[in-house]
Order: sequence, then structure tokens, then C-alpha cells
Amino acid sequence: MASKKKKPKVALLGPAGSFSHVAFKKLGRVGKSFEKKFHKRFKDIFEAVEKGAHGFVPFFNKIIGKVPEVWEVLQKDLNKKWKIIK
Repeated sequence: MASKKKKPKVALLGPAGSFSHVAFKKLGRVGKSFEKKFHKRFKDIFEAVEKGAHGFVPFFNKIIGKVPEVWEVLQKDLNKKWKIIK
């Protein structure tokens, strides 16, 4: 019997059904290939990324514009490679 391949983990701002979760689900088949872990704070998502998970965060919001907590991290950690999905 073949062993089941572990799904990569992705950290999202939660709970399930949140705007971030809905946006992530729009990735379709790609999004389904991840094990989702919901977090209450952006800080927790970035800590999960430091430990090897993928992270999915909004960096722009129609109501407030730039999401300050996310932009702070992106600007502070310029040496890291961040992939932006539009």
C-alpha cells in the first residue's frame, strides 16, 4: 500500500470562512493541495512561515488600503523572498 503524501501547510488569518480563507479558496486546485492552519494574528502567520509553513496574508484592503502589520514585516525583511499573488 502506497503511503499518503503529506500536504504542505499554509498559515491563514482565520477563522474558516474569513476573507483571507475565501481569497485562498479562489486559488482552486492549488489551494486544495494545502493543509490549512488558521491564526488570529498576522504575527502568528509570519512565525509559522519562519518554521517552514507557507503564509497567505492580505497586504492591501479595499477599505483601509495597505494592511500596516503586513507591510511592516515586508519592509523589515527585505532580504527574504516574498511571492505576491494577485
